[in-house]
Amino acid sequence: MNEQCNETTYVGDMRGGFAVYLMSEETTQSVRVVSRVGTRFYPHSIALGKAILAHMPQEELEALYPEEDLPVFTPNTISTRTRLFEHLEEVRKRGYALDMEEQEEGVRCVGVPIFNYTLRVIGGLSISGPIIRFTPDRLESVLIPAALEAGQELSQRLGYEIGKKISSFVGELI
Repeated sequence: MNEQCNETTYVGDMRGGFAVYLMSEETTQSVRVVSRVGTRFYPHSIALGKAILAHMPQEELEALYPEEDLPVFTPNTISTRTRLFEHLEEVRKRGYALDMEEQEEGVRCVGVPIFNYTLRVIGGLSISGPIIRFTPDRLESVLIPAALEAGQELSQRLGYEIGKKISSFVGELI
C-alpha cells in the first residue's frame, strides 16, 4: 500500500483501553508523521482507534467511555461521549474513519477496521501525514481507497470472507 500513497502507515489494535501501534512503514518523503511502534493513544482521537471503536459491541464502548467528557488534544478532538457515539455511527456506515487534526495539529489520518474469521474487529490500519498532502481531493481519490483496499485485503487474509459465508450458511440452517 505504501507504494500507492507513499505516506506513513500503521497497523494497531486496542490494549488496555488505548489504541496501540504494532507495526509501521514510513514514507520516503522528508516531511512525515513519525510515531513509534508501541505508542498508545486515546482511540477517540485517532483514525485507527475510531475505525476499531466503530465496530465494537455497544456494551464494550460504554464500558470504555463511562464518562461524558473525553480528553481533548486539539480544538478538533471529539470532546463528549455523545458526540463520539454519533460519530462512530457515521464511521460504521462509510467504512472508514478520519482524524482531521484531532490528535495533533497539522496531521491528518484515514483509518479502517481489520476483521477476522469470527467477524469481529481485531485491529485497524491507518495512513497518516501532514495536512499539506492530506487534502480533501487526495483523501477521496487516493488515500481512502488505498486504506479501504488494504483493510479488506488484511481482513480477507484473516478469514473474514469465509467467516461471512459460514455465518450466512449457519443462519440459513437455523
